[in-house]
Amino acid sequence: DVNSIVLSDALKAIKSYKLAPRDATHFATAKIHNVSAIVSDDKDFSKLKTPKWLSLQAFTKKFQA
Repeated sequence: DVNSIVLSDALKAIKSYKLAPRDATHFATAKIHNVSAIVSDDKDFSKLKTPKWLSLQAFTKKFQA
């Protein structure tokens, strides 16, 4: 649910990390819900300290035998 807190944090992320609005909204939502990692092939998330960004390849390697 997008609320004023998510929108405020998303706006800060747009300014601080130069994220696109959709990416900033995903970031802000993940941050509010204490998500430890964002799994995506969108390299813009690599600019973030927390939550940690994992590429799909890096994520799937964790589950390969």
